[in-house]
This record gives sequence, C-alpha cells and structure tokens, in this order.
Amino acid sequence: MAQAASATPNMQQGSAAANGAPLPTPFGAPSERPDEPLTEGSPTGPGAGPGVLSVPAQGNMDAAIDADRRVIASHLPSLLRMADREDAPEGFRMFVRHLRNLG
Repeated sequence: MAQAASATPNMQQGSAAANGAPLPTPFGAPSERPDEPLTEGSPTGPGAGPGVLSVPAQGNMDAAIDADRRVIASHLPSLLRMADREDAPEGFRMFVRHLRNLG
C-alpha cells in the first residue's frame, strides 16, 4: 500500500513532463520571485495593487458576457438538436438546458 502511494507523485510528474507542462514548485522551495512582495496584487500591503492583475473592469466584463451570450444563442439551435438525439448523454442534455435557461 505504501508503494502505491509513493508511486502516484512519480506518475503525475512523469505525465506532466511528457505533456510538456512545467512541474509545480515543491512546497517549501525557495521563492522564484524573491523581490516580489507576498501581497503583490492585493489592495493592501506592499507591492502593486489589484491593477496589475489580469482582471477586466466590470464594464469590460459585462461586454464580454453579452458577447458570449450572443455566440451561445447562435449555436443553441444546433445544440438543442444534438441534445434531442437518442444517444445524447444526460450530462450534455443538462448542459444544453442550462445554456437555454441563461437567456
């Protein structure tokens, strides 16, 4: 049992490396950003405030949501037809119903 538990991280690391994904920094490892305050991106404390984060302003977010709704609405007829198929998975049907109810 202990061998199976210890084998799991190696398998995860191997699959991450095989996919070209960088391995996560181990807990307790030295900081990769030693000159950046821990509170960087926070509204309080040292470092730059929330403006450095890649979060759109509320007005831009509303526009993005509206654009997403238009695209979803344009694809909804096709999605509804696919959801009505006999072989459609129940999870897909639930997803399409959710999209339909977003209105």
